[in-house]
Formats: sequence, C-alpha cells, structure tokens
Amino acid sequence: MNERIASAIVKEHIVSHLQVDEGFELQHVIGNRIRTYLDFYLPHGAQSLGIQGPAAIEVKERLVSDTLMRLSFAYDNANLAGLVLIVLDERDYENLISTIKWFHGSGLKGREIKVYSLETFLSEHESTDYANALIENWIVKYGEQQDRDALLRELKQNIHSNSYTLFFGAGVSCSAGLPGWDKLLKGVMRKVIKKSGISIKVSDYVAVNKYCYCSNSPLIMAQYLSDNLPKGELSSIVRKEIYRNGPSRFDLLDALVDLVNTKRPESVITYNYDDLFETRANSCGIHCHSISDDNRVEGDELPVYHVHGVLPQSTIPNKEEQIVLDEKSYHTENKDAFLWSNIEQMHALRRSICIFVGLSMTDPNLRRLLDISHREYGDESAYHYAFLKKEDLRPGKLNKNKDNQAIIEKMLFGLGVTTIWYDSHDDLPDLIRTLI
Repeated sequence: MNERIASAIVKEHIVSHLQVDEGFELQHVIGNRIRTYLDFYLPHGAQSLGIQGPAAIEVKERLVSDTLMRLSFAYDNANLAGLVLIVLDERDYENLISTIKWFHGSGLKGREIKVYSLETFLSEHESTDYANALIENWIVKYGEQQDRDALLRELKQNIHSNSYTLFFGAGVSCSAGLPGWDKLLKGVMRKVIKKSGISIKVSDYVAVNKYCYCSNSPLIMAQYLSDNLPKGELSSIVRKEIYRNGPSRFDLLDALVDLVNTKRPESVITYNYDDLFETRANSCGIHCHSISDDNRVEGDELPVYHVHGVLPQSTIPNKEEQIVLDEKSYHTENKDAFLWSNIEQMHALRRSICIFVGLSMTDPNLRRLLDISHREYGDESAYHYAFLKKEDLRPGKLNKNKDNQAIIEKMLFGLGVTTIWYDSHDDLPDLIRTLI
C-alpha cells in the first residue's frame, strides 16, 4: 500500500471521529525560510481518538535518513503537544519503535511521539473488523479509480483519432435542473385532472403508478394520462412542465459543449425533448441544427437528433409536435425499422464510437439497436462507452455491490458497451473534461 491510499484511509478515519469544535488541516506548513509540511494538523486534537492538541499525524511508506530530524524540527516549530507517526513498511515500523525507545540521537527522545502501523492506528479505538473493512474498501476504491483513469485515457485517445457520437439521456437534462420522469408526469397529471375533472388526485400518483396496471413504467403511466387529454394537447402540456422553473445549472452541459468544441462529433443523438444543449453550444459559436424528423443538415451545422421529439424553450410551435412519450408512440417507433430515428441511431452505432451520457442503458429500443449493431461486428469487442452512476445493491455490502456492478458490466459488454462508473453526479462534468 502506498502513502496516497493510506492517507485517504487516515483522513476518513479522522473525519468520522472529530467532534464539532475540532478540525484539521491537510499539508500544514511549518517554518518560513525552511519549510516543512505536516500531512495532518489537528489544532484541537481529536478527543475520541485520544489525541491531545495541537497535534500532527504523519503517514510514511518508508523512513528515509532525515525523516526523524525533520519531524523533530516540525515538532518544536509547530509547538506540538503530540505527534502520531504511521509507518506502512513493517520493518521500518519495528525498527522505529526501538529507535525512539533507545536511541537518544534520533531527535525524538522525550517528545510525545506515538508510532503505529496503519492497522493498529485504525483499531486502537475501534474494532479490528472496522479497520479491515475500511482498508479493504479503500483498496477496492483505489483499484476502481486506476481502472477508470485507464478507461478515460483509452476513450480520449479513441475519440481524438476516430469519429464519435454523443448520446444524451434524461440525466443530462436533470443535471440542469429540469424535471425527471416522476416530476414531469406529476405535472402532466395536474393538467389532466384540471381538464378532465376526474376524481383522481396527484396524491394518488404513486398508487396509480405502482399498483394500477402502470407497473412503475413511465411509458404506461404516460399512456394512462394522455388517454384522458383532448387530442393534440399532450406536447404543449409537456413543454410547459419541462420549462416551468427553467434551467438552473449548466456544469455538465458546459463540459459537453467544451468537449464538442475541442473535437467535433459526427452528431448528437438525444432522447430529451429540451434544446438546452443547442442553446449552450450556439452561444459558444457551435452552429447546431435540432432535428426531430427526416431533415437534412446544411453547411457546418452540427446535427442534434431528437429521436423522441423536440420542444424548444424559446419558440412555441404552431402545430402539435409529435413526441415519443406514451406507450403507443413508443411502440410505433419500435416497429418501424426504417423510421428516420432508428436509422440515424443505427448509423451512429455502426460507423462511430458512441458515448452515452445521462442514460440508464435500460431503454429496450436502444438495447435492441445495440444488439443488432454488435452482432454485425462479429467479434467480442466493445466499441462504445457508457457513463453510469454506481447504485448499491445493498448499502455497506462491498462484495455484493462489486458483484452486481460486474454483472451489469458483463451485460453491457455483450452489447458492445464499456462501462465507466462514477460515484456522484457531481463527478460527471470533470470526467467529461478529462476527455478534452
């Protein structure tokens, strides 16, 4: 184990044990002309860990010749009441214990120094099981980080040397503050109730969605609602609900625009109705053309194919826009292999590297197209990449969650897609920017 991962483990351990009036600093600087850095500085100590303040914690993989003298200097100049030294190399740990105990020349004799191995430090005020679990969790996390970094480097190289296509799902719109499926459909439900006068209330949404033959499916729930609306009003109601509160943040969208500005894709294929991406891209000088039917692209325009329809935020269409929202419209899309939206998706899957952002990868039609495309390659390679957020099968059960992720990876790999996992949606913009 190296210092980087050990320091991350120590940091988590300290933070979880600090009291309200305690705190710590990373890389605390000691001295002016001669500078020394302390890994962790606790001005008020950490009472639950038995550390009196002010104190420092140092994590060392190996002890070089001047380490003890440097720590002696830091001890005096920081006016420390105590120093915790965590040594990762077992031989150095054993030697240091005897050195401090017997060797006056170390410069540490008579000072309040506690020397630990990582395991003994973690378990001194906790159980051995706690220490082992914390170490195992970070070893796995660090391994995942290395794997992800390697995949990001691979993807960056691929998109800069090949053509690529971006696929956007609901997560991209939600990142900007637009409503997700439940919130959107609840808003539509309010309009249905108002227009139809039915006795069902918005408070019944969960029960209707779960128990009343809607099976927690947005498609069936949308059908339930659209069947109670006058013909031709669904898209106008959906448009109002999408932009009701307007977009509020643009971190992910701006990262995607930056990527497109650096290396232009063949096209963008989006399952979202909004045109937020086009608006942000156009403001940066990227000329986008929103397409929701079999239109042609002119000049240097970047085609943005809205395969489920488009409802622009700045203009209200004169006619009812056709959107794929309910079950019937979705079935219409699926049954026609020569529908323009299916053809564009299939072309992208066959002739470019595709990057899926904000998609759960569970849409049956997308999986069908991926399967058809992958079978035609006739090999076991994965040419496409999907960014997916980790979802625990069971919180705190590391092995179960790892096995679950491995199964999902295998399923998607069988469709020609490599999975790039991330922990929080806030991480995604930075991951996208690593591709630039």
